[in-house]
Amino acid sequence: MRISKFTALATALLISGMANAEISANLVADYPFNGNANDETYHGYDGTIHGGVALTFDRFGNADSAYNFDGSSGYIEIGTNLDFPSWYSYSVSLWFLNDGGGDWSNSYGQKIIDKTVYYHDFYLSLGPINPTRQDGEIRFKTHEGYGPVGTDGTYLIDSTKDFRDSTWHHVVINKNGSDGELWVDGELSDSADDVKTVYNSTSLLFGYSLSSDGYQRRYWSGDIDDIRIYDQAISEADVKHLHTDVPPANMLAEVIDTIVTLNIQEGLANSLDAKLDAAITALDDVNSDNDVSAVNRLYALISAIEAQRGKKITDTDADLLIAATNAVIEKLLSE
Repeated sequence: MRISKFTALATALLISGMANAEISANLVADYPFNGNANDETYHGYDGTIHGGVALTFDRFGNADSAYNFDGSSGYIEIGTNLDFPSWYSYSVSLWFLNDGGGDWSNSYGQKIIDKTVYYHDFYLSLGPINPTRQDGEIRFKTHEGYGPVGTDGTYLIDSTKDFRDSTWHHVVINKNGSDGELWVDGELSDSADDVKTVYNSTSLLFGYSLSSDGYQRRYWSGDIDDIRIYDQAISEADVKHLHTDVPPANMLAEVIDTIVTLNIQEGLANSLDAKLDAAITALDDVNSDNDVSAVNRLYALISAIEAQRGKKITDTDADLLIAATNAVIEKLLSE
């Protein structure tokens, strides 16, 4: 039974590392909010904080790894250079938590991400009003031109629940030509074949809108994290990978737990102590953002496991433990 669970862990971690490397090839902007609002790709689309925005805990409980927006003055401005709503294809992945606070009066809802001027709308928001639908639903809107929605504008909507529930939710919006998709928590919620390519020169914002339309300007109340923007529509497999993605520190913690389990269940006494020490030290490096040192220690861990192959560690356990460790390395190298 232990081997079965270990196999599942190693396979999942290996697939995670490979998928992350593949999807990262199309990553244009990445905002993990690890202590700042910087874009962690080489493009440098860094964010500027305005008003009531403060670092907070992310969905994994890591401090200073997401941003909280106060619902009354806070937003992050990216500027005009990241003009992806005008692209033929793109994808946006992000996590949000709305606490139900802030202003919910007659409006287009609280904005998660927005690049909107009159009749040139791109935004992802939470309801409740205009059009009059369910409170707290998720809306992705594109509008290009002076005609009404249905002619020059398109909504993709998830009205399955009120998402103002103080719970983390994952959203992906996909555009490929005129085809669009809205994914919520790993599932396809809505799609359309008339999504618009939007042209305007306003700033891209997280948590607010600079539109001159007063109904558009509602501040986000809650948390936002891990905003990723890609230059193509991502696949269903990519969406599900992003929804279940695990940070390197958590992946490495699983490796450490497996080493401990091997020690206990196989009665190996101190035979894996050196390997456990290496893994724990690598985890400290990951938590300190010293990825280069962590990778070097993990390669040393693999060498130590190989040295015990067929002696203190079975071939099967060695293969699986090395696969899990390599998955962590792949994850670190792809970030």
